[in-house]
Amino acid sequence: MHVADIFELPNDFDPEPLHASARHLTTELRREAEGLAARLLSRSALETHTVALTLYLLGGGTRRRLDAPTRALHRVALLGLAIELHRDALFEGSEDTLDLDFAALPAIARGESSEVRGPLGEYVAQMRALVAGLPGWTDGEASFTAALLGLLDGVVQEYRMRTRAHDKPLGSTWNGAICGSALELFIETANIALGDQTRRTHDRGANLVSRLSTGIVGLAADQSHFERGQDNPQAMERISQRFAIPAHVIRLDTTELRRALRATLSLELHDLIEATRYLPSDQPRGEVVRRAVTATVERQNTAAALVTAFEAVQGSPSRAEVMGQMRRVAGSDRSITAEQRELLRGMDAHLFGFQVLLDHAERDTVLDFDEFQQLRAQRQQILDDLFRIALADDKITYEERKLLLKAMELLPTLRGAL
Repeated sequence: MHVADIFELPNDFDPEPLHASARHLTTELRREAEGLAARLLSRSALETHTVALTLYLLGGGTRRRLDAPTRALHRVALLGLAIELHRDALFEGSEDTLDLDFAALPAIARGESSEVRGPLGEYVAQMRALVAGLPGWTDGEASFTAALLGLLDGVVQEYRMRTRAHDKPLGSTWNGAICGSALELFIETANIALGDQTRRTHDRGANLVSRLSTGIVGLAADQSHFERGQDNPQAMERISQRFAIPAHVIRLDTTELRRALRATLSLELHDLIEATRYLPSDQPRGEVVRRAVTATVERQNTAAALVTAFEAVQGSPSRAEVMGQMRRVAGSDRSITAEQRELLRGMDAHLFGFQVLLDHAERDTVLDFDEFQQLRAQRQQILDDLFRIALADDKITYEERKLLLKAMELLPTLRGAL
């Protein structure tokens, strides 16, 4: 299975063939480029990925003409990928010039500054002007600006670190935030280019899909670190923050942490797939999101983690089957402790409540977005409450941890009738 299969796309993201199919387009873009744009396009790998991403987001390589949407999205993709993959190229120049340039970036990104001093500021101003001329600008301006500010904030923070901390780069947390902002910016720009009007009627759905997309990309990166045998302190921090419980209380070993990450990724991935179905089918946003996530995980070499998380959910077990699996885990040591019995009772009560909510939602035959949100919140509440039960004595035992991990792995399967 490939990521494109998960999202029901006709083709995977493969930069080389896409780039090769549009060489005349690449030539035109290179001829137009000046200043920072020309410097970035001189890096062949960056040029290949930028053209390929632009074409993929606009329909998988069907566009060949250098029109306004293609030109604008290419400029955005070039900046986002440069920040993600070749950030050093943005820090070339005298410190005085860069100080002025980076200080002015937020105002330029918001379209509030007429005074542009340096190469990056000039690039951002021109890029924003190109996107502002596209058909979906009125609907997408606010979300585009927010994503651009998030992306540039990461660059500014790294510049300060490099100048004040002896060329020290940002850590993995900031890098993850930068990649997430880049993904949001790609999604919003492509939708503006395609004239998407989803935010007029489904703004909450668009925001949720965007949050899920960035979260999934970050989780896939964390999971991939483990699969490659690499240390990743951010992963424990992510799980700890998710449940507002200190890492020393949860005390997950490497294998348990890998399982927790995969279960969380699986839950978010299946929520994203379901959430995109509530977006208007006559608008491009749903497919743009699926293409953007596919391209990102392929580019970051984290696609395998996404496929594994997707395949972890097979069918929708009944309430009895879920509880049977939980009891088997609890009794694997030939006895069930009092603490485990409390967790089992809590899980069973929540499954009953989930079924009641699902029955109510399905009376109209088709779930609407609000009902989907309620079911999603209920799934998350189940685990929150199980952790609360386990922490009643201010600690989580080995036996409780076994059940909590199993519950995490079963939650993504709660999609239909129990």
